[in-house]
Amino acid sequence: MALPAFLNQREKAQDSTAKSDVRTAQTAMETFYTDNQTYAGVTATGATGSLESIEPALKNAYKLTIKSGDATTYEISTESKGSNKVVFSIKNTAGTVTRTCLPVGKGGCPASGTW
Repeated sequence: MALPAFLNQREKAQDSTAKSDVRTAQTAMETFYTDNQTYAGVTATGATGSLESIEPALKNAYKLTIKSGDATTYEISTESKGSNKVVFSIKNTAGTVTRTCLPVGKGGCPASGTW
C-alpha cells in the first residue's frame, strides 16, 4: 500500500520540477530580451547567449527546448521525467503569455490543458 503512494508522490515531484524548470527558462528568456531587445538567436544549451549561460541551473532541465524564437515570440518547453512524460510549455506571443501541457488529464496536466 505504501508503494503506490510513494510512486504517486514521486510523479508529482517530477512534474513540479518540470514546471519549475520551464518557469526558470522563461525568466532566462526575459533576461535575454532585456539584454538584446529580441528573443531571436537564443538557444537552449551550449553557446554564449544560451539559456544555460544565463541561468546555469537549466543544465539540469530535462529535454529543455525552444520551439520558436523571433523578435517578439518564443515557446519553451520541458518534459517531466515522470511516467506520463508530460510536456509543460510557456509561449509568449508579443507579450501574451500562455501555459499549456500535454497530454491533458495526465500527471500534473489538468483536463483544461493549461497550468
